[in-house]
Amino acid sequence: MRKKTIISFTLFALSSALLAQEASFPSKSLTPETAMTAARAAMEFCRHQGYQVGVAVVDRAGLTQVFLCIFQPIVDGISG
Repeated sequence: MRKKTIISFTLFALSSALLAQEASFPSKSLTPETAMTAARAAMEFCRHQGYQVGVAVVDRAGLTQVFLCIFQPIVDGISG
């Protein structure tokens, strides 16, 4: 009985290790340069449309990689 328990435990441990290896996969991440380029392009697009915006670029995990916020002052209701 003890021998069967040891064999069962060993097989379980080995199969768990194999399944853990199959569950991992490589993924590409966004480089800081690419994030900055995307943020600048979005800001320029909005600026040409007449909007003042803040632009955030996040990675797959939702973590902020870049945040750009450039507002022009408004004087007497006219943006300068």
